[in-house]
Formats: sequence, structure tokens, C-alpha cells
Amino acid sequence: MKPVDFTIYWEETPVVQVCYDENNKPQFTVLNPSHLPVLLFGMNGKATPTAARLDKFFADRCFPSTRQNAKELLAIAGLTLYQPKLICRKTHGIVAHDHYWIRYADDPTDLSYASLMQEMSKAVKAVPGDTPSQRHIG
Repeated sequence: MKPVDFTIYWEETPVVQVCYDENNKPQFTVLNPSHLPVLLFGMNGKATPTAARLDKFFADRCFPSTRQNAKELLAIAGLTLYQPKLICRKTHGIVAHDHYWIRYADDPTDLSYASLMQEMSKAVKAVPGDTPSQRHIG
């Protein structure tokens, strides 16, 4: 099964489009070089992104697999295994430490950073047993 193409956004600005070729290898198109994610392009924005860098980008956008209530968070997302790509598919890669998010090709056209942040804010409040220092969306 071919992976779903997507665009990485910084707030409402499209930054990088990722399309998969016939061999399921990601192909990257820079749309806005001023907001390139460091994990994909390095500090100077000149590194060539690779599938391995993309995997690290996905992993950075998820709660840690060792988190105390990781199984409960997976269940809330409708998942049974810790797989960063699938977690990001469910959460759009929203995290508290930056403004990047992922819009998949089959997402509704009206999906926005503001609507995702509002939804994630509700979800964080609903996670039972968390203390504020344990909260990490994504």
C-alpha cells in the first residue's frame, strides 16, 4: 500500500511537500525555505532530506514510547502499537514545542493549525491521571 502524500506546515504556511514515488520513497519539494524543519534539512537548510530523517521527524512529533500512560494514549488514538508515522497520522504531528503540523492529501481542505490546536487543547485536558509536567501532545 502506498503511503499518503502530505505537506508539512508551519502554522498556516506550507513548508515542505512530501510525495511518494512508485517505490514508496519520499520525494521532497521545498515550498517555503525560511521555515524548513531542522530535523529534515539541518541547521543551514542545505542538507538533503532522506527517509531516515523523515522517520526522525515523525518520532520527534510523538509522545515518548516509555511514557507512563503510553498504552492509554495509544488506545485514545485507536492504536495498539507505538508507530510514530501512525501516531502522526492521527495527531497531525502537533506538539507543544513548535508550530509544525502535517496535512495529509486526504484531509479536509478546511483543516487549519488553529483548529488542530483547539482540538489538541481539548484532548490534553481529557487525559486522565496526567500532571501538567507530564503533558506532551502529539
